[in-house]
Amino acid sequence: MEGELYNITHEHGYYVTSKNVPYKRGAAYNLAKKMEVAAAIQACQAGKKSEHPNITFVSHACKVSRSFVRKILKELQQHGKVPTPEEK
Repeated sequence: MEGELYNITHEHGYYVTSKNVPYKRGAAYNLAKKMEVAAAIQACQAGKKSEHPNITFVSHACKVSRSFVRKILKELQQHGKVPTPEEK
């Protein structure tokens, strides 16, 4: 499957991450992906009763980079939610 995924994504100008997720350089994640990451962060915080979630665990669970998880965590701390593109 990896070969097929690579061929299909490459035809459309996308790349495949080490986690076998298609992405386009310079493109931002959509709001749905940001909400998925925010929910995973909040689930970790609720389960551990801690403000600091395991960033590596969240990144693997949501198939995003650790820096993206940190970005969403910062937005949650600043705004209390994930802001929409219009709110930024």
